[in-house]
Amino acid sequence: MGSRAIWLLQHTQILTFAALLLKNRKLFARVNFFPMDHIDILGIPVINSTAKAVNQVFDGILGRPFERCYTVYFVNAYGGNLSFEDKAFAKALKEADFLLNDGLGVDMAAWMRGRKFRENLNGSDLIDEGDFLKICAAKNYTVFVLGAKQEVLDLAVANYRKDYPGLKIVGSHHGYFNHYGDDQSLPVVDAINASGADVLLVGFGNPRQEHWINTYKNRLRCKMAIGFGGSIDQVAKVVPRAPKFWIAIRMEWLFRLFQEPKRLWKRYLIGNLVFLSRALVGSKGLYKEV
Repeated sequence: MGSRAIWLLQHTQILTFAALLLKNRKLFARVNFFPMDHIDILGIPVINSTAKAVNQVFDGILGRPFERCYTVYFVNAYGGNLSFEDKAFAKALKEADFLLNDGLGVDMAAWMRGRKFRENLNGSDLIDEGDFLKICAAKNYTVFVLGAKQEVLDLAVANYRKDYPGLKIVGSHHGYFNHYGDDQSLPVVDAINASGADVLLVGFGNPRQEHWINTYKNRLRCKMAIGFGGSIDQVAKVVPRAPKFWIAIRMEWLFRLFQEPKRLWKRYLIGNLVFLSRALVGSKGLYKEV
């Protein structure tokens, strides 16, 4: 076959694919066209990227017509341990459209594999104190906040509006309902859909928020659902976040331990060691991970 014939064949194939894409754009829209580098953490693929790049991708999703509800979760050492004990939680993490790294423990697990995360992409830095909500405010992407006690939620919503002028919070709902039953969850889903929100922020904590989002994502009409743990309490200033110095030296977990030693000592002092042991054994290929 001559070079001209090969050229014609290649361009015919490209045109055929373009025509197929246009004809079936709704089908192709459901494919995630946002390839990103991943690092395997206990058998779970965690995105290795930067806040700027992630925000650009999120902006791209929110700027398009509704296709489906994209799911965004964060995983830390505690979440890694939970994935061993809770198969539904592990399934939710593996099925996430965007699973982001949170904390020093996950960084250390990556180092054990000879890899390094480019940035620490925890929910507080990315959502509460980063550029994501600035983008939402600037581009009129609407937000629904779900979680916490009603009085705490009200404070958080007021602070979001104060800190991000122009941010359109079109609805909110407390987190005190049965997360595992349709009788109480479906009315919440209906309220979210009726609000017309583009973004759903869910603060139930692990693993409930991931369970809930993964269960109802196909019913949700928001473009993105983000599980962001205890952020509502922090935004409401009911629970203070660590000072910037503690955050900079990657010891925010220790600050939290000093705040709530009775509740968190086992999670951090024992849980972190368990997680790192699992990560070390897994990095050597000595057992099949989650």
